[in-house]
Amino acid sequence: MVRCVADQMSRRMFLRGSGAVALAAVTSGSLKRLSCLATSPSLVRSRFVPALGGSFRTAGAGGVSTMTLVEINDLLPVMRAQDEDRFALVFRAAGGHRPVAGMRNFHHDAVGDVVLFVSPVGRSDTVVHYEAVVNRS
Repeated sequence: MVRCVADQMSRRMFLRGSGAVALAAVTSGSLKRLSCLATSPSLVRSRFVPALGGSFRTAGAGGVSTMTLVEINDLLPVMRAQDEDRFALVFRAAGGHRPVAGMRNFHHDAVGDVVLFVSPVGRSDTVVHYEAVVNRS
């Protein structure tokens, strides 16, 4: 008589093994996506320099709006001045809405489309400043 291996496996062993397999499948896919984002050449400082002072159409957390790129700054501590892989983008938006941190799709004719996580870093009655940090080091 031939016994199936599953007959010798407890329910707990099966569930633990199934969970490990599912986690491995999800993690490998997530890691592939993250590695593609981390190595993407599109998030470099020089891509945004031509758009300094320009308007970006945005959509995402907080709704649809227009933001102006007002600063491109080095991250502290400064490893290299104007590092292509370590910088912060500061945007200005009209102050008529509640500032919301989150992922936003940005579009500028010279830059194209990029997705950035932005956080509000300053606010007055008329404007809200948002910052996106890029650190690919």
